[in-house]
Amino acid sequence: MSDMKKLYFLPLVVLYLNKESIMHRSVYCLALALFISVITNAQSLNESFSAIQKSITTVKSEKLTIEPEFTFDNNTYGKVNLSLSTTNTKGSVSNISYHWNMADIDVNTVVRYVKGKQVSVKIAIKNKQKFIRQLKNNKVSYISELLIPMNNTNDAEVLIKEIKASIELADLGKLKWDTYRAAMDWIKNKISDQQTGGKSYTQSLNDFPLQNNKIVFKQLVTSSKGSVTDNLYEFYINDLFENTVNLNISGDRLEIKLKTIGDKKLIKHTQNGKRLPYVSGVTILTADIDLARNLIIAFQTAISKFEKPKKEFSSIANTLAFVDSKVMDIKEKNEAIQQNLKSDTSGLFKSVYTKITTSSKGNTKEENYTFFWEHIDPNFIEIDISGKNLYLVLKSKGNKKYISHIKDGKKQALTNEVKIEFTNLATAREIINALKYSIPLSKAEIPEFSYRMQAINWLKENIGKISENEEDQLFEIVNSKFILNVSPSGSKGKIKQMSYEFYPFTLGEDLAQIEIKSKKIILKLGVNHKNKYVKYIENGALKSYSSEVPILCRDIIEAEIMKAAFIYIIQQTPELGEFSSTAQALAYLKSNIGKVEIPGITFNQSISNKSNDKDILLFSFDEVSAKGKAESRLYEFNPGYLSPEQIKLNVKGKELFIEVFTREKQKLIKSYKNNELQNYTNTLQMQVNDVLAGMRLEIALKMLAKAYEK
Repeated sequence: MSDMKKLYFLPLVVLYLNKESIMHRSVYCLALALFISVITNAQSLNESFSAIQKSITTVKSEKLTIEPEFTFDNNTYGKVNLSLSTTNTKGSVSNISYHWNMADIDVNTVVRYVKGKQVSVKIAIKNKQKFIRQLKNNKVSYISELLIPMNNTNDAEVLIKEIKASIELADLGKLKWDTYRAAMDWIKNKISDQQTGGKSYTQSLNDFPLQNNKIVFKQLVTSSKGSVTDNLYEFYINDLFENTVNLNISGDRLEIKLKTIGDKKLIKHTQNGKRLPYVSGVTILTADIDLARNLIIAFQTAISKFEKPKKEFSSIANTLAFVDSKVMDIKEKNEAIQQNLKSDTSGLFKSVYTKITTSSKGNTKEENYTFFWEHIDPNFIEIDISGKNLYLVLKSKGNKKYISHIKDGKKQALTNEVKIEFTNLATAREIINALKYSIPLSKAEIPEFSYRMQAINWLKENIGKISENEEDQLFEIVNSKFILNVSPSGSKGKIKQMSYEFYPFTLGEDLAQIEIKSKKIILKLGVNHKNKYVKYIENGALKSYSSEVPILCRDIIEAEIMKAAFIYIIQQTPELGEFSSTAQALAYLKSNIGKVEIPGITFNQSISNKSNDKDILLFSFDEVSAKGKAESRLYEFNPGYLSPEQIKLNVKGKELFIEVFTREKQKLIKSYKNNELQNYTNTLQMQVNDVLAGMRLEIALKMLAKAYEK
């Protein structure tokens, strides 16, 4: 029975089945109205076609006579035929016929067309698809538009009006499906075997609702010589682009083309059991143009009506467990891949992805990636298909290289992405959905410190050895001074012992930064104003002072906790205050100006009051080189001569010193060199060997300068 007849009889069947059970008048009326509507539409369409039939008449010109015949079948809703028999002046006759469905015509293309002395009505198929079957000289072809010859423009206008009316009525009779399931079930029943080009094609299409509505299209191709090629295509309806479902015609071969959105290669292709590269399209063969047009409409309906099911997750622990469970081993002909994802849900939300690849020859390659979910960007989780391989790509936020990578036991440079291999596109998409839920909730619990010593103890416990063949670190505190000792391990390169000495009150909390340098994660502490107040010792020898302290960390979260600990300590460390009196300041000055040794030079310094004038200070120092060459200097000055704003602890290379200037840089300081009077000067330097002592000396000198000002 034709689709048209089914359309006629459906309401009658409904009426028959329900005539005894209809309880309400409204139900009966609805069924009856549906039946009357179908019959009425069909009658109206037939009347419209009859009008068209009368409007298409014989066309005569000087050289040709065209005898048209427009016919339609009452049982095939919307289908029409147009035959044109053309006779020239010599009596030669040529015949051409067209077959199409009026519902396929684009109403906007029905126009008057004039060329020379000939007037025609032009019609074209929607989206320029070749749905018009043309028979010419016993040869079938398919076209997308045709011209209907007319006698004059008035007749053409009448025909245009009648064709447009018939298009609207024919459109009401097109097959329609209300749901994805209805359209897909119809499609499955209409895919059939075909023979074309000397080959036979055994075709079937199925979908699997319990497997994320996966669609499997099988096409077994048998050549004329009996060789068989078994093609299997697996794809998902929501990957297809509705507007690119079309018909391609090559000779007598009718191909329905399905394409993915953006032409992405998302369709898995297996041939004779062997996995081939993913493709972006599928070709389904059919032998009938009317079936082809309905299959196209059905696929377009299925695509538009499909509603992707969403998996709900109750907790982050369940979600990450689900993600872990979906990472599975993959076996190929030439290699086997063992994969494992292990996620910690105790508070840090750390995961380790392990991939072991074994070749057919038994060679293995192992890779490990360690990362924290809070550093993965949920908006940039991508599916990457390369050839026959499908990967889920996890990328870190801001493309920061926060993911550690170990290859065959050797540490590699940190990276910003992890690629996990899958064989099933739906599984990869399920994971994306799960991670978009879980990642925003996967923030590691950074401990909050309640008191200064708690933060210090955490640093002592956690600053240490990173791994084998890497630096060993020891963090300790001696008399409020922070000391970081670093001892490189391993046999390669020159082994150095490094030591950094610094005070927390010199650090800037906004200068604590996490840096990635190839294989290393470094927490870098910075001194305020970039002052070089970090004492650096290498292999026991003093080197140039620095403005930074680099601390190696095992992972990013440890670096973040370490950063938080140092910031807390900086905030809880009070600034250095003034002395309680000038006498105390002077006493500190006298007791802390002394011997200072730097590589190659020794400074013997002292400061005291002048015996006959207590307001005058005597600052003397002897500078002795490594070769024993000595030079002595003596300065006499009143502290009130000094400018408080120009007393500062400075650094130059390995030297740490207090540099002072007089007010307005007047030359008021009496100077001696090797007991000989020199020119008066406006500046002097006092060497120190410790930043804290130097800053206290700076405070003492400033207090004295203000107290003695005249």
